[in-house]
Amino acid sequence: MQHQFMQNQILRNQLMQQHQMIENQMMQHHIMENQNNFCQIKEEIVENEEENNLNKIQPKKQKNSPFPTKCCICGYIASGYIFYNVKCCDGCKHFFRRCITAKELFKCKNGENCDIGKAAIKCKSCRFDKCLLKGMYVTKLRGAQQKSLVELQEIIEKRLKELELNGKYIQK
Repeated sequence: MQHQFMQNQILRNQLMQQHQMIENQMMQHHIMENQNNFCQIKEEIVENEEENNLNKIQPKKQKNSPFPTKCCICGYIASGYIFYNVKCCDGCKHFFRRCITAKELFKCKNGENCDIGKAAIKCKSCRFDKCLLKGMYVTKLRGAQQKSLVELQEIIEKRLKELELNGKYIQK
């Protein structure tokens, strides 16, 4: 009885993993297929009842709604909107904002060679560097900040020069 239960548990886990893998592959295919496409809602022509005598037709406003795409920083699903000059997920957008408003910059413990991918984003320094290398940049800030916009832009420019000296360049 115990042996049968263990086999069922193992089989259930394998099926869950296969199901998750298939879902991930389908999502990746959808993201890659629609990476640079935008869905545009067509104009609807609506007759205005008040102006019906003049036979005027009034179009509704257009709305651009981008398809989900991959975050260029971590590879996770992003909305398709541009934040800080790049298409990124909300996590990377908020991470970048926290970094630029923090009192000090992070230091990498692995010689600035950490892999920033979907699996784990543990090194804040390398993740911030990847944000900069992908083109994230600050043009305005809202709210009370520790640093001024000019100071932030100087810090970013300085860090980009350091990365360039290490052989890493902006990858737009």
